[in-house]
Amino acid sequence: MKTGFAFGIVFCLGATAGAALQLDVINGKAVISGNLETDFYVFLIPGNGATVSNIALGAEAPAASGYVDRASVFASLGGPIPAGFDGEVWILASFPGEAYKPGTYLTADVTLTTTQETTNWEKIVTDGCPPGWWKIRYFSEVAEIQTGSLSLVTFTEPSFQWAVVDELSLNSRTSNTTFVDGPCPEPATLALLGMGMVLIRRCNK
Repeated sequence: MKTGFAFGIVFCLGATAGAALQLDVINGKAVISGNLETDFYVFLIPGNGATVSNIALGAEAPAASGYVDRASVFASLGGPIPAGFDGEVWILASFPGEAYKPGTYLTADVTLTTTQETTNWEKIVTDGCPPGWWKIRYFSEVAEIQTGSLSLVTFTEPSFQWAVVDELSLNSRTSNTTFVDGPCPEPATLALLGMGMVLIRRCNK
């Protein structure tokens, strides 16, 4: 309930925070960038099978930025860590008199859950067969499915207003289809096989 409440009350604040920060995923790396105008605590929350690791400050992060203990941050809110808020808390903050710079503030490696699905089917074709002949083509499709999502959540002092800045669905599907052809049997052979199957069925009745 706490997580749902937190997310439910902050979408109206997202426009303000979203003007300063944005979330992108490029070649398996999450990039938090933008043009800061004030200090933010930042949560990068994976979901739907995604995980994040190796969070690091970007080249344009303000000089006072860094990792902070999330327990102490939430303690200042007067309560425990809300359910579902896993991961690390980082602060993007400047020293007095330091000017904010636009650019990349945080990066992280993103790993998605990967599964495979295999589908097989058959089709009658005449490719490569003499006139009047046909063969069976056996198809196999192997699909690789990746699932995951990321949410960029910020909150500010002293009021600790939450804002869901950006949410990305990282689901993707790629597939590779191969096939193998059976032989091209003669029409007469096929007819004999068919008659043989009919006789076998009659004898079994």
